[in-house]
Amino acid sequence: MSLTHHLATEHDFTEVYDLYMDTSSNIYLSYDPMSKENFKKIYSGLLQSEVLYVVKENNNIVATYQLV
Repeated sequence: MSLTHHLATEHDFTEVYDLYMDTSSNIYLSYDPMSKENFKKIYSGLLQSEVLYVVKENNNIVATYQLV
């Protein structure tokens, strides 16, 4: 198993959205379920602050974390 980490980008939006809105993992995340449009505003702020990282395994995002 090889994991890679990188600062989140616009390109990662859909996978990150799907991860955050997944009903089995969302109970552990900071945001209530919401539309893509509403999440896009939050995601944009995270990108601007450069604190959101994604973890990939086999080119798929499997986790996120924030460095603050």
